[in-house]
Amino acid sequence: MKFKKHYLLPVLVFISVFQTNSTAQDVKFGIVAGPSMSTFQSNFFDGNFRFGFHAGMMVEIGFTENWNLRSEIIYSQQGMVYKDQDASQSQTKYKNHNNYIDVPVLLEYVFNDRFSGYIGPGLGFLLKATNIIKYPGIDETTDVTDTYNRIDVGFYLGAEYYIWEKFSLGLRFYSGLMYVETGADRKKNFHFQIPLSYTF
Repeated sequence: MKFKKHYLLPVLVFISVFQTNSTAQDVKFGIVAGPSMSTFQSNFFDGNFRFGFHAGMMVEIGFTENWNLRSEIIYSQQGMVYKDQDASQSQTKYKNHNNYIDVPVLLEYVFNDRFSGYIGPGLGFLLKATNIIKYPGIDETTDVTDTYNRIDVGFYLGAEYYIWEKFSLGLRFYSGLMYVETGADRKKNFHFQIPLSYTF
């Protein structure tokens, strides 16, 4: 697949967070990875969670003893799973596998040496969207990337606990503010993540 110019945007956003805050008191780089559970929000839709993962890199900029700015650039598996039972009592499973490059920009408050909480906006850049339909004798996979919005906007809310000095375990959720599809289904991204972070 050819590299497209708009995939450079999340990288530039990530770099700019560091460059515009080079005078901050403390700057730490690190990596982040962990499992995730995602689905769609909708008044007319009730899907199940897709289990996936997220992984990438982070930069944390300290301004005061208690306030940090944390930004990440991560690969994130999202989407949902939906099961339907037809008249023959056989299970039909629908899956949406959507992969994004996400850029959270989080304002973090440090309560003590172990515990912190954060909130902030996030940008998502769609890489690929795939629909999968499975039922006895049928296994169909369709690329539906062109029917999805290439950019997603939402917000994060979460907390983090330092297991050791450089290792932390977190729990956070993301709620999208934009409809993921260009049609009339009116679904929004929603997911939980359990990030394990290591700072250098």
